[in-house]
Amino acid sequence: MLFRSAEVLSSLRLLKLRSPPSFRDWASLQQIIHEGTEQLKYWRADVPLHLNLEHWRSLDIDGSDARRFENNASRLFFMQAIAIDFLYDTTVILLHRPVLETTIPTLQSSQNPWKNPHNEQIKNSLDISVAAATRVSNAPIHILANQTIISYALMHLFTAGVILCIPPHTAPFSAVAQDCKSAVVRIITAAKQLQDRKSVV
Repeated sequence: MLFRSAEVLSSLRLLKLRSPPSFRDWASLQQIIHEGTEQLKYWRADVPLHLNLEHWRSLDIDGSDARRFENNASRLFFMQAIAIDFLYDTTVILLHRPVLETTIPTLQSSQNPWKNPHNEQIKNSLDISVAAATRVSNAPIHILANQTIISYALMHLFTAGVILCIPPHTAPFSAVAQDCKSAVVRIITAAKQLQDRKSVV
């Protein structure tokens, strides 16, 4: 099944949410998220095994040792699997980002931040986004060094880093906040290691 990402993301842009969103806005947003999530689920299920990053990890391959690959084709498939994982997790974040953009400012200024009629939906979107961002922070991005795709990967690392900064502000003493800080450190470390590398076409 083809995931119509452009169609879903266009629907989000056309929604023009207010902060905080009205009941009608919220219902429309949740419907778009539900439909996009279902499309993503089926799309992910159709990804071939050799383009599934978890498949490579099950073989104890993380790209740190080029000798672990049987041939150049295997290494190429591994890099494509990383790119697909980045695409999936970033799309998950983009689906839920409108919820966070329209509610997090309100939550931060409230004396009782989670006293909201849509409390569970907000927490759900934040949890899903943080989980996706954490997966991005764990990606073996080092193998993409000197490849054209590195700029694409770094863009998604930045997106993930923004999401990971939310829990430390909304719940600074929680275990999730500490995990997010560790994930941000991984992103910063990976970016620093790549800063002197150049992409090749």
